[in-house]
Amino acid sequence: MKILTVTIRIMKQMLHQKRMMLFFVMMPVVIFTIFYIVFEAMSSNKMNVGLINPSEEILSICKSDKNFNCHIVRNKNSIPSDLQNNKYEVAISFDKENRTISNIGGSDYSSINRQKGLVANLVAMSVMEKIASRIPKSAGLNLKNEIDFKYLYPIKDFSFFDSFVPIFFAMTVFFLVFMFAGVVFLKERTVGTMSRILLTPLKPYQLFFGYFIAFGVLSMLQTLVLQLYAFFIIGAKTNASMWSISVISFSGAICVLAMGFSASMLAKNEFEVVQFIPIAILPQVALCGLFDISRSKTLSTIAEFMPLKHVAQGIINLSLKNQTLQDQWFHLLCILLFTLIFSCISIVAISRYRPANKD
Repeated sequence: MKILTVTIRIMKQMLHQKRMMLFFVMMPVVIFTIFYIVFEAMSSNKMNVGLINPSEEILSICKSDKNFNCHIVRNKNSIPSDLQNNKYEVAISFDKENRTISNIGGSDYSSINRQKGLVANLVAMSVMEKIASRIPKSAGLNLKNEIDFKYLYPIKDFSFFDSFVPIFFAMTVFFLVFMFAGVVFLKERTVGTMSRILLTPLKPYQLFFGYFIAFGVLSMLQTLVLQLYAFFIIGAKTNASMWSISVISFSGAICVLAMGFSASMLAKNEFEVVQFIPIAILPQVALCGLFDISRSKTLSTIAEFMPLKHVAQGIINLSLKNQTLQDQWFHLLCILLFTLIFSCISIVAISRYRPANKD
């Protein structure tokens, strides 16, 4: 009963702060929209290719391929300046012996690999076309460059953005709930309602769970709004039901809420809470699945001790790998364990701020 009383009081106090509530609910939507715009732009861009002395096969393939925008280069000496001015990304020169010389204009690792891959594919297709044109049809050979891909997971129609939605979803919730819990709970502890409640005979766990339930409801509301926006407004594709994704995402929100509470109890001001971000959040972002660390056993082992990894992996397994919620029992168990650990830290820390009871 005492826990419920604290919860209702905190909920009423939070609902009166309309500007903060609007910011809390809409900020994930804004961040997710930025991710969507950037990734859609990355996946929809065609590569501008400059061709010097191209054959008819190259021209026909390049014009029919949706990945290329072809530009005929008349002057070889203009290639360096054209690459610097982003007129095209790659310049391919063909000599009489059908050899190719490619000039790569990319300045980062990912773009260079993309350019090299598309150029290699273009040249290979042209060679196959040339060989096929010289073999009579009566030979009965089929040299068409056709590949039948078979997918282990049902993600054939997923876009580049769709494959990253589970990670971005988990990251956004994790980061914003941590900031909200850390800063707001710290304010409550120092100058708000909690400073007065600490004078009452409430036990530390009653006080903690009163705040935890109130903030948890708001965190789940934020997660639900983001989930509805991602899958119904933006139209991100998923192989899982909304209910199963909600279980993982709500569990993650509750876990990071306890994590934010423990950080706020250990911090003395808002600046110290912000300092926890590079310590507690950024390593988890780096190891949650955003980058491929599967080849490093050390990093993979470290990632297993980070809550965000289990939240992101659980949503990935549901959304992309077509697994069931029952298959995520290990990730849910780890999330629950982290939640209990951070909750215990918060309850113990609350006892430090309580004035001595003379009775």
